[in-house]
Amino acid sequence: MTTGQENQLKGFDLIHKGKVRDIYRYKSNEILIITSDRISAFDFIFNDEIDGKGKILTSLKKYWFRQTKDIIKNHLIDEIPKLENQLLDRARVAREARVYPRSSC
Repeated sequence: MTTGQENQLKGFDLIHKGKVRDIYRYKSNEILIITSDRISAFDFIFNDEIDGKGKILTSLKKYWFRQTKDIIKNHLIDEIPKLENQLLDRARVAREARVYPRSSC
């Protein structure tokens, strides 16, 4: 399974497919975020991928959310989901949050 071609993760409902991240229902109030190797710029998704990009972005996010958790509450849940090995390094479990739209000035 290549990161850009995955359409559906077995056993999980796809909530949103973004340019780089796919979000699945994990538990009732938790989501599973999979970061792909897809490349996007200016709302355009390129056909090529960068091998390992998803793993690096996920590692950076996990690191910084853990470093700042005592400063500000975040959505990261330190739980290792039961997934295929090639997805584990690109996955994180998070609390589902309400999105508040913002207006630009």
